[in-house]
Amino acid sequence: MAIGRGVDLDIIEVKREGQPLTGDGGESVILPNRVLLNGLPVLVPSESPIYISAGDTTAVTATLKVFVNRLSIHAEHPVVDDVDPPLYEQLCGETDCNPIQLSRIIFAASCLRSAW
Repeated sequence: MAIGRGVDLDIIEVKREGQPLTGDGGESVILPNRVLLNGLPVLVPSESPIYISAGDTTAVTATLKVFVNRLSIHAEHPVVDDVDPPLYEQLCGETDCNPIQLSRIIFAASCLRSAW
């Protein structure tokens, strides 16, 4: 079973050639005309607001509307057997949850997966 994680969200205003990135006083208001979700462009309704929430001790959250090509809402059984611990828990047990060791193992596994 895949471990959930936050998404990569890029909210971009693509400027024309020669158009300054900021105003005269260095201030900048972004009028997004391109949105990427995990590196892939998504369509956003032109007049829908994008809300960003960030705090000192809370995670950054974003609320936005996107056009949906395919929507699937369904139930499924977990891929991992109940007798076997999930892979992440097993790795944590073997590495004492050392983030450096975990990232090396996960990186190596992703390289192997892409080679298949």
